[in-house]
Amino acid sequence: MTPSDAGARPRRATQAEVSIAVPDSGACLRVHRGDLGSAIRHLRQARHLTIETLALDAGMHPTYLSGIERGIRNPTFGKLVDLAEVLEVPVSIILSTAEERCTEEAIRIAAVDAFRAARADARQTQYHPQAA
Repeated sequence: MTPSDAGARPRRATQAEVSIAVPDSGACLRVHRGDLGSAIRHLRQARHLTIETLALDAGMHPTYLSGIERGIRNPTFGKLVDLAEVLEVPVSIILSTAEERCTEEAIRIAAVDAFRAARADARQTQYHPQAA
């Protein structure tokens, strides 16, 4: 120990490793309406379509489509097929996009939970200087 280190306080770690339990592919068994609506919105915006254009071409009211995209309404399979036809994608693409969004959300939630747990552990750990 050098003379300049004699009065120095020990440094606290500024980084910590946190293990995160990443959900497997079966973690998101249920696609939520919000994930389905988000997938439809993503596909619609990628094709530069407005809600009005997509809704009217798919034979539904724009307010109904807006509710689907916001996760408030649950489309029937027939409406999902109509949307897929206008978007020029198979229904399976809409569903797989929704599943991906659901899995991403599950991973995000797991990461937030792990971070909160690590912070709680850090708060419980107190600094106890050793007697010299």
